[in-house]
Amino acid sequence: MRKLPYILVLMICFAQQANAALPSIEVSNFRADYLSPEGSAQADVFVYEGDDYGADAQFNLYQQAGDFVLVSEREEFRVGPVPEQIYNWKSVSLKRVDLVSTPNSVSLKSERIEYVSDKGEAGYVSGVEIQCENPSKNDIVETVLDLCINKKMDFYLPFIGGVGFNNINIWTNNNKFDFSLKNKIWIKGYGEVFYYPSEGLIKLRLDKARAGILNVTGRVFSELEKLENNYLKVNRPWVEITLPAI
Repeated sequence: MRKLPYILVLMICFAQQANAALPSIEVSNFRADYLSPEGSAQADVFVYEGDDYGADAQFNLYQQAGDFVLVSEREEFRVGPVPEQIYNWKSVSLKRVDLVSTPNSVSLKSERIEYVSDKGEAGYVSGVEIQCENPSKNDIVETVLDLCINKKMDFYLPFIGGVGFNNINIWTNNNKFDFSLKNKIWIKGYGEVFYYPSEGLIKLRLDKARAGILNVTGRVFSELEKLENNYLKVNRPWVEITLPAI
């Protein structure tokens, strides 16, 4: 049995495996359809730590003890532990996920993720792209979040269903970040971002947002305040994201 990073679900998406470096993984065109409590998945390329599972690798997918489990003819992989909010989804459909992970970097692209929550609410995320480099931690969760947020990341997300922002670009470099997004007009801005592993907390300070020559920082905060929930809190100039317990 092997443990995969829970990076296949965004924003989602990391596995907690203490005292382990990021594994070497190459996955191309991974897609899955899941209707609780089981489903199936395929990949054009699936290579884990040098083991090649062949073209058109096939997997069964099911839930077990807080994990999603991928089972092939040769091996069983656990994807998790999964945050409860995702574990309880009624259905999930992944459309083309490409993942390359090495001890020094992570690259993730996802064409589209569709889901139906345990409350019957449908949603989707499309076009996620993440590039992260230079890990400095041993724990997988801390490694990925640390290298993406506290070190360096290029992130692109064209569209999130039900959210007014689209074409979101975020670039981080040693706790500094720049962003651009579209909310009827193009907005660009900058600030600082920090990940605190002991608190399971991401804190983002938005210093400035502009649309051309206009200062629209207040407008951006107003839009973010509309999205506040148990995990997202706005306290200008700070935005705090509490990571779900896993």
